Amino acid sequence: MNNHSVTIQPCPTAKSLKMKFCPYRRSFIVTAPPRIRRSELEGFIHQNQGWMDNQLAKYPEIKSIAMGESLSILGELYSIHHDPLRRKGVFEAENILWIGGERPDGAVINKYLTVWLKKRAQHFFLDYAQECAKQIGVSFQKIRLTETISRWGSCSSRGILSLNWRLVLAPLQVAEYVVAHEVSHLREMNHSLKFWKLVEHLCPDFQKHRHWLKKHGTTLYQKVPLRGVTHKGVV
Repeated sequence: MNNHSVTIQPCPTAKSLKMKFCPYRRSFIVTAPPRIRRSELEGFIHQNQGWMDNQLAKYPEIKSIAMGESLSILGELYSIHHDPLRRKGVFEAENILWIGGERPDGAVINKYLTVWLKKRAQHFFLDYAQECAKQIGVSFQKIRLTETISRWGSCSSRGILSLNWRLVLAPLQVAEYVVAHEVSHLREMNHSLKFWKLVEHLCPDFQKHRHWLKKHGTTLYQKVPLRGVTHKGVV
């Protein structure tokens, strides 16, 4: 299959062949209906070779963070260093993220960083969502961290805000825009003019930050490699 990694995923309810791309694994998943002929399956994959090549070019191979490298977190630059005298984990001090314990390999560094970044994202989302909710007179039940396949965030009718933790790797105002967007859905569960007026009230430059996500959002998946799912969406 032209050296592309393709997984066939049978689906009893599928009506047609569909393909999606997983940038983490740089592989493709084809959802296939029952009793599909092999020739039809191979033809479908062959017809999509151009799209597959474009996806691989759009999402460069993800590299692990190494000691001494830097990571931008909500617009602030942090350097990664090792401290063997600290216990295992990540410790923040003056824009340095210290990795404790015996000198870890790349996989362990990324594991520790992921745990720390998710905690950082949870605190940021909660604080800023509460601030936005207070401004427009709404409330929410809780915040759930995600790594969704289609969106940076969502809001349920039960008042649960789901936010992609990788937004913590974006510029501060970009992350604030997504939070403001989802909090606005607590008042308007649609994308009407009233909804966008609420977003603009909370985030006057939201169009600029929305454009940043469209143009640069995929870069947030090229840092801190993880198992995960495809992301292509913009809210």
